[in-house]
Amino acid sequence: MAGHLDVIVIGGGIAGVAAALESAAAGAVTAVVRAGPGATALASGAWHGPLPSLLGEALAAAGLPHLPVDTLLPHPFGDLRPADNAPATHAAARIDEAACVCGIAGLPHFPAAALARMWRAPRHVTLALPETPAAGWSPVALAAALERDPAGLIAALRQLGAGTRAILPAVLGLDPLARTAERVAAAAGVDVAEALGVPPSVPGWRLDRTLVRVLERSGVTLLEGRVVDRAVQDDVVLSVRVAVRGEPVLRELAAAAFVLATGRFVGGGIAAADGGEEVDVARGQALREASLVERALGCDVWIEHLGDRFREVQPVPLTDPVRAEPQALLRAGVHVDAAGRPRDVQDQVRYRNVTARGAVVAATSHGLGRAAAGAAGGAA
Repeated sequence: MAGHLDVIVIGGGIAGVAAALESAAAGAVTAVVRAGPGATALASGAWHGPLPSLLGEALAAAGLPHLPVDTLLPHPFGDLRPADNAPATHAAARIDEAACVCGIAGLPHFPAAALARMWRAPRHVTLALPETPAAGWSPVALAAALERDPAGLIAALRQLGAGTRAILPAVLGLDPLARTAERVAAAAGVDVAEALGVPPSVPGWRLDRTLVRVLERSGVTLLEGRVVDRAVQDDVVLSVRVAVRGEPVLRELAAAAFVLATGRFVGGGIAAADGGEEVDVARGQALREASLVERALGCDVWIEHLGDRFREVQPVPLTDPVRAEPQALLRAGVHVDAAGRPRDVQDQVRYRNVTARGAVVAATSHGLGRAAAGAAGGAA
């Protein structure tokens, strides 16, 4: 760990990594505190919104280049979805006369015949692989098995014939550097592509692993742990105390500026506290009134709804009777000023040297690109 830090980024998802890259590129000594995989690790493979050039280059250099997408991408729910960019195997999943939807025996939730009809693909097949477990495959287990040894899949795909584009479930390996899709395509003599993923998401797993690799390659210090306290003077955060995984004593880290990029409910950045006890809103446990809290720095959290500000989870007023309307609870978060600094409920800047970005910001639109595109660093 460096003796002096200019910027500490709290959160290691797409927003936090983008912030850390920008900070390091500007010459700042930067560290990321990451509690673990968050919502980024659930990504389907479709990238919505802008792809900052610095982040795009870093992803490509770390083995997961994202390509522009000019077609709708097949999703296992049966629809075709838009994307601005996607990793190469997803970007190649074009549904046309060459497409053959390939299910895998023992892998649930990817019925080749039904998906071919819904996607309007001309062909479909279900491939049987050797050594399929009696209980079937999970996506992660199958991806790991194919990364180790894709010979069975290669043999099955050879039967499809040249000129075929095999649209497979998103199971072609866990580590992009293993280049499982490229190995399979070269040996089988057919083009291979992947449909988008669903949780537990292999594309999200790949992206998360690549983000860790991006930080390591960029010279950013990465700490696996959680911010549990902070030292504040007036409206400036001086330092944070971090419970680092595997260390018995809290570590205190000081910096000139901080970036809050902890995500919302899934990422653990926003929670609900009822009588001092946290409630896991992401698992549907917030059925009674509970105060919304930002866990790392104690920023104020509220929801703008019906012309009012709600700081508690109130099921009745926060439930919109029009089911087509967005859920109000998903607009919960930290409210910021024009510079991205957190505001309190009196609309005053809470911390002058903190900026927030990504899903922790109230009413932030969904999409990896929008999470990545915020301003990095803290205001002096």
